Amino acid sequence: MRVTNAKSNAPPTRGAHAPTIPTHRHDQVIIAGAGPAGATAAYYLTSRGLRVAVLDKSPLDRAKACGGGVAATTLRCFPFALDSECSCVPVTSVRYSLGGRSETAVDIPGDRVFTVDRAKFDCTILKNAKGAVVLENTQVSKVVENNEMVQVETMDGKILRGRFLIGADGSTSRVAKIVNMILGVTLPIDYAPAMVAEVPVSPEVHKQFSSSALFGFGYFRYGYAWIFPRPFPNVCIGVATSQPSPGELWRVLRKLADRHGIVLEQGKCKVRVIPVFNSARPVATDRILLAGDAAGLVDPLTGEGIRLAIQSGKMAASAIIEACSELSHTHAQASQTILPTHIVHTTKKNPEQMVGPKYSKRVRQQLMPSLTVALWVSHLFYAAPWWCFTIGACNPVSTHAYIHLISGRIGYITLCMFLLSTLPLCILVECGLLPLLLLVVIVQLFSSLLHKCGLCNSTIVEKWGGVLGIRHRLRGSIYSLITPFILWPYIIMHGIVGYFLSRVLIF
Repeated sequence: MRVTNAKSNAPPTRGAHAPTIPTHRHDQVIIAGAGPAGATAAYYLTSRGLRVAVLDKSPLDRAKACGGGVAATTLRCFPFALDSECSCVPVTSVRYSLGGRSETAVDIPGDRVFTVDRAKFDCTILKNAKGAVVLENTQVSKVVENNEMVQVETMDGKILRGRFLIGADGSTSRVAKIVNMILGVTLPIDYAPAMVAEVPVSPEVHKQFSSSALFGFGYFRYGYAWIFPRPFPNVCIGVATSQPSPGELWRVLRKLADRHGIVLEQGKCKVRVIPVFNSARPVATDRILLAGDAAGLVDPLTGEGIRLAIQSGKMAASAIIEACSELSHTHAQASQTILPTHIVHTTKKNPEQMVGPKYSKRVRQQLMPSLTVALWVSHLFYAAPWWCFTIGACNPVSTHAYIHLISGRIGYITLCMFLLSTLPLCILVECGLLPLLLLVVIVQLFSSLLHKCGLCNSTIVEKWGGVLGIRHRLRGSIYSLITPFILWPYIIMHGIVGYFLSRVLIF
């Protein structure tokens, strides 16, 4: 079957309406998985005219166990409308609770964070991959890679051949296991189970979460619970932890639901596993690239993966497109030479064989440093949840900084710098010492006003000498307390942690 060219207006061929697929077919790129990573890669590849086949082991329009939180920049990174197709709900406030007792709320602008319907989100991206052939209910069984191509055999006996394979088939990726076998890697993969349910609720309950997201900590040793807004009458409720005891996920989910008046029996619970980030995991061979959850690219602190899936899917597509362009340019130069083709010799390696190493280097340079810091932050947070909740969740800067992070504007290193540089003020506020600081500021301003008005004569000095002396002592004490906290994050974090991570651990 001939694949429709990307310049045509034909949507992806899929499902029962697809023509009969031959037992053997050849494409330039085969993509295993039609989630955010695979759909993004398919879109960018077909937009450059490459022939693409997308395989997914399940129906595309299935409900997915995912909170669906995305930043506005994620929705707008494509040149087509996503927000109008994906049942987007703006999030205008974030609430945090610790053990169901302490709760704090932070307001955020309504156009910066949204929740989406994952099935619609993925399908909308894939629908814009014009000319891609989509095979639903088709699972990868075997992969053979050589210097010229990749051959994929499916469970139902189909054989597909392509120049490249992108493994975007989720956290339990079959392609990732094959990559490990090819490279001889025996690295164990850790997972964090999650239980998610989309449940219809009463108007009163839905009003509480119509534009508000709740994060609940303290239910697990490692993990958290959440309630996210959905279009009326539904809400999304879920829990995730890396070390659950038998039945613990259901018990915590039930406890959270009962506390907020949500009847779980009215919805359907789904269970999935979230891969735990490990920078030692391989992400590519020469012609096989892993993206999204299949590559273990998931935020270690929150389990968020849509943003990283889109970024890695785009990076995989870019590496392939660059190699194809370079190869075409090389062939064009060879065709213009006066020497016979068999005499033309080059010492350069085939650009197609450099796709995997190039992609792996970009992932390790652009994505993994921030995720490594996030892994450290998650260990710190769950080791001392009360302290981190007090100086983190209760600090409004942390929420806004995290929004910048999921928007792609900053990384975890910069986020830590924001938090640590505002730590002194946060401690003053949470410990009730802010009035004392304000008193010092008022006395300082009053003293400056006296000097400016020329009232600071000997009598005034004698009268106010005691107060001014107290003011100077208080100011000196507070400044001596704050200064180390202000200098510490910039000197220690930026100078040591940032350099050590970027130079030693990652590369």
